[in-house]
Amino acid sequence: MKINVVIPSLLSYKSQKMLCECLASLLKNSRDVTFHIVITTNAVQLYMIPSFVKYKKNIKVIRNTPQVGFSEMNNVAINYLMAHNSDYFLFLNDDVWLSSNFWSEFKEHTKRSDIVVPLIMEADRKKIDSFGVEYFTSGYAKDSKKFENETTLATAACLLVKTVFLKKMRNNYGYYFNPILHFYLEDVDFSLRAFLSNAKIVKNKKMVCFHRGSSTSGKRSRFTMYQTYRNIIWVILMNWPARDILKYLPSILLVQSWVILYSTYHFGPLLYISALLSTIKNSPKLWKYRKRNLTFGGREVFEKVFSKYAFRTYHEKVIKTTILF
Repeated sequence: MKINVVIPSLLSYKSQKMLCECLASLLKNSRDVTFHIVITTNAVQLYMIPSFVKYKKNIKVIRNTPQVGFSEMNNVAINYLMAHNSDYFLFLNDDVWLSSNFWSEFKEHTKRSDIVVPLIMEADRKKIDSFGVEYFTSGYAKDSKKFENETTLATAACLLVKTVFLKKMRNNYGYYFNPILHFYLEDVDFSLRAFLSNAKIVKNKKMVCFHRGSSTSGKRSRFTMYQTYRNIIWVILMNWPARDILKYLPSILLVQSWVILYSTYHFGPLLYISALLSTIKNSPKLWKYRKRNLTFGGREVFEKVFSKYAFRTYHEKVIKTTILF
């Protein structure tokens, strides 16, 4: 089995320490698996700590300009690795490490799935960090914390995609990860388009990995919230049919009203205003992506991507969907 591995990383001192643990778990207990590994970074200065240098002989480090976001970092790495024959691509955060039986469990799914979604646990190994992504009729996306939640999408914190399907995504849409989504929701956009391209997505709770989470910019930092709130709108505008936007408009407006109140309370009114102004400024680009994206996946297929709820809170309380027709 041949696996191409893409790991975006800032390669800071802290991230390199975590990356060493990530690489050690990747290479351990991987009998009969051949890896080509790319670390893709937009670090301004590249200083490698001794514990990371010992792994460098097994990997390729690709440097991008500081302005390049995670989507384009992934795309550059994918394009480089396409020269290496592979069965699957593994997309992996630098703060994720794999369990010892990860690859043995994976072999059970290699011939019948386009995308394999593992069970991602929190670093303390006590709670679920993500087991698929629940996509709500408000446009909000949330990592599933419970086995019983119905999910259709996946996070790229740890995700396996069949190489032939990745090529299909490129042929259909002209890109892999959407480069306009520099940070956050680029994986939601990717798996949404994969779903609409009839990907066979398989979740496997026996394939376990562990995630520290939000180690780069902070879970609720201003940067994270701005990118998240803005990109929720952008994913809707680029991928949703007009009929579905109108149908679920009450749910969209309900959650956007909550976003306005939450962001204003924590960061002031300028954060949401800036997100709207950025949306207006980039509307020609968004429209260009929309025209291509809507070519694939009929309305019936699109309806299947949604959760039956408009929102799920941190405490697992749900808000039911409201529709206009």
